[in-house]
Amino acid sequence: MKRSLPTPTRRQSAIAWLRKTHGWIGLWGATLGLLFGTSGIFLNHRAVLPLKPALARSQQEIELPRPGPVDAATMGAWLQVQLGLPGPATMIRVEPSRPVPWTERPLPARAPAAPFLVRDGDEGRSRSRAREVDLAPAP
Repeated sequence: MKRSLPTPTRRQSAIAWLRKTHGWIGLWGATLGLLFGTSGIFLNHRAVLPLKPALARSQQEIELPRPGPVDAATMGAWLQVQLGLPGPATMIRVEPSRPVPWTERPLPARAPAAPFLVRDGDEGRSRSRAREVDLAPAP
């Protein structure tokens, strides 16, 4: 004589499904937690661990010629020669000035003129003449 198993109720089926789902989400959550933790340790302790840096950074200061480049294309060509770059600039973008988002009030249309004394020629020469130069940005 064969006995049949009792049919599970709707509540028992829901609880079984919830347990299975909870187990799979927990397994994947633990895996992702270990992945993020491991990568965080590698990123935060790069100086102590034997890892090669992804990119080498360098900083150079180059004095601009007198008179300076008149536009962005001229500046790109000059930088290509100075830095020994293999090709010309691929994208040149000139943006107009605009207010920065971190200020509380908008910038004035034109800053007040700040005269600056410039001497033509050497300072030691007796025939050097002075002229005023307006350093305020153009609108």
